[in-house]
Amino acid sequence: MRRILPAATLFTGLLSSPAFADELPKEILGMWCGDGYYLEDQTKKCPDAGWIKFKPDGYDAWEYSCRYVSITNRFDPNIAVATQTPLGVTVSRIVADCDDRLNEPDSRWKETFEVYESKGRLYYIDRK
Repeated sequence: MRRILPAATLFTGLLSSPAFADELPKEILGMWCGDGYYLEDQTKKCPDAGWIKFKPDGYDAWEYSCRYVSITNRFDPNIAVATQTPLGVTVSRIVADCDDRLNEPDSRWKETFEVYESKGRLYYIDRK
């Protein structure tokens, strides 16, 4: 019985954990304000209503929440990470299922976009 229990526990953990090919780079996780800057003090609020908070399993925005369906990372050697450093940054392609928190029948949709951080700012590229 000892050998069955750990395997069953592992299997249950795999079913409950999201499985993505890639994870978001740690530079992306956290709260970002509408004009693309990172909110250093996560206890404060962005100055306007536009914000997005990336978490390991999804992201929240001002009026909606999304769960990742897939994350695919690629290296783009043409984007500058910072001034006077070698070029190159990880760009994450995200596919997510979203809802507007009202739980109405028509309040669900799918989003596809790419996101990356460069020079302390968040860049978002819509990929509908």
